[in-house]
Amino acid sequence: MSTINYGRVREALLKKQQVVAEYNGHIRELCPHVIGRKNGREQALFYQLPIPLISPLDSGGIRHPVPIQSAMVFRLNPPPLVGA
Repeated sequence: MSTINYGRVREALLKKQQVVAEYNGHIRELCPHVIGRKNGREQALFYQLPIPLISPLDSGGIRHPVPIQSAMVFRLNPPPLVGA
């Protein structure tokens, strides 16, 4: 059975929406590209939008996998989807 977050991330992927979520203690704007399970855990591959005010390392945008149960999804934003 899928979690609520999994359903919301899947919805964002299908509708090409951004996901605003807290992950590792930071609010992040994420664009989902792939969603599924790895070793039985729900996971998604996201493009993270640049965040120049937080860290120079985050300013270019990155792609990385996020365990969905580790993120708290706050809302879905309408397009445009970045990095698709």
